[in-house]
Amino acid sequence: MTQSRLTILTVCTFLLLFSMVGISLYFQENVQDKSDWVEYRKYTKERLDEVYSGVMELEATHRGFVISGKEGVYETFNPTLKKIYGNLRVLDSLIGETPEQKENLDQLTALIQERIELLSRSVSLYRSGQPNNTDSLKYYVIEGDKVTDRLRVVFRRIDALEEVMLTERTRLLEEDQENALRSLFISTGIVLILFVVVFVSLFREYRSKRRAFDLKTRSEQRLIATLSVVSDAIMNLDEQGKVLTVNAGAEKIFVLEEPELKKKRLADLLLPVNTGSGEDGGEPLGVDSMRELVGKRIEMLGLRNDGSRFPVDLAVEAYTYLDEYYYVATIRDISELKEKEEELRETLLDLQRSNTELEQFAYVASHDLQEPLRKIQAFGNRMLAKFKSGEDPESTQLYAEKMIQASGRMQKLILSLLEFSRISRNQEEASEVDLNTVLEDVLDDLDHLIRDHGVKVDAESLPVLRNGREIQLLQLFQNLIANAIKFRREGVPPEIRISCREERKSSWPHLKETDLYPGIYYQIEVRDNGLGFEMKYLDRIFTIFQRLHGRSEYEGTGIGLAVCQRVCENHGGWLTAESIPGEGSSFYVYLPKITS
Repeated sequence: MTQSRLTILTVCTFLLLFSMVGISLYFQENVQDKSDWVEYRKYTKERLDEVYSGVMELEATHRGFVISGKEGVYETFNPTLKKIYGNLRVLDSLIGETPEQKENLDQLTALIQERIELLSRSVSLYRSGQPNNTDSLKYYVIEGDKVTDRLRVVFRRIDALEEVMLTERTRLLEEDQENALRSLFISTGIVLILFVVVFVSLFREYRSKRRAFDLKTRSEQRLIATLSVVSDAIMNLDEQGKVLTVNAGAEKIFVLEEPELKKKRLADLLLPVNTGSGEDGGEPLGVDSMRELVGKRIEMLGLRNDGSRFPVDLAVEAYTYLDEYYYVATIRDISELKEKEEELRETLLDLQRSNTELEQFAYVASHDLQEPLRKIQAFGNRMLAKFKSGEDPESTQLYAEKMIQASGRMQKLILSLLEFSRISRNQEEASEVDLNTVLEDVLDDLDHLIRDHGVKVDAESLPVLRNGREIQLLQLFQNLIANAIKFRREGVPPEIRISCREERKSSWPHLKETDLYPGIYYQIEVRDNGLGFEMKYLDRIFTIFQRLHGRSEYEGTGIGLAVCQRVCENHGGWLTAESIPGEGSSFYVYLPKITS
């Protein structure tokens, strides 16, 4: 049965019920009226009987007085008379609405008064005690009997009429009672039938809705069970971003039980990514910012109670329920993804470095390494020609010395390549390294150069690296300090200042986008007052075998700064420089501050 039909049936049932109640009230009122009228008639007959009894009592009192002559017998006459008149007044009010009965009552009243008058005269005459009054007494007795007879006739007429009316009203009362009961039974039967129909319909509707509800409940339970095994955090939020419900994934990700999570807002659990450098605060997720997130996926930082942060992917959708605005936030922990991305970026960086190194090795193989070979080949040909021509052997010795020098340079180049390759492979195990100790060892190794050239070295306290590679760091500081001594200005005592401070990645003006570590770095500055260089050669000085000065001016293979840069990269850092020709250079070593 459709909902509309069930509604109509229910309304009809209640209308019929109300109609039945109305009919019952009508019959009840009608029966009550007739019942009251019957009681009214009965009361009238009782009053009429009392009047008749009163009149008979007056006559009995009169006879007793006449026979006995005792005044005590006559004492009840006046009270009875008052009672008769009282009942006559009541009867006048009771049957006055019936004209015929009204006329009968008037006759009855007149006859009673006449009879009382005759009785009163008879009593007065008797009290006079005159013997000649006997005829008069007989007259009053005879006339009194006649009036009494007429009284009986009127009494019977009034009583008969009252009996007829009482019988008729009793019959009507019984008929109304029967009709009321019949109507009540019929209406009750119809209402019961309709109630049964409505009940059956409601029961079927209830069973149908219950079945639908059970299906919905089972579906919701399956959904809840599904959400409970989803690894992502799913949160239901109110318009202010307060947590209402969460799934098991949220408890696992944020390491909090559901009651604790319900005490928080989304802003207490997430921060924008730009606060990940360690800065406190950040723009909170208010109502406006929440609405801006709807329909988007954004990377943020999750916050745990222990203060740890982890990268998450946030998606927010909105819905309304009972005119209230709600959000559903899906939060995914992307720590593993970020680690994979970082590994991929490191791999790409390694590939880029490898490609660069291959290009550099190709250049070295085609130029730097072949130059000594060409010289050896050229001088060898000349020596062979001299031997064949029998010329001066002194020139042959000179060619041999040149060949030895060229082969020595080639050996240095090969050793430098091996050293650079060893640094590039980064096979040294990481450990805790105190850079102050490293610097002391380097200064001890270069002590002869420092004393010979009067070098002044001023060094601040340096940090301890938790994941350092000691041999590579020794190479780094030795190359930087040795270069500062080598490329000094003529006549100017070399001064080297080594300082350290902490900086964030965001404050670096010359960082590449490929640098990975997002947090705090140690900035170690090695500043000298030497020759300096043009900043346009900045990239060139870190390229293997690239030199700004000729070999005749300064010895070396041009691999030192390339090694320094590779050491910094092996530690997750970077190396750069600033310089002014004729004033000196500052080399900046950036190494990440890793606490664990």
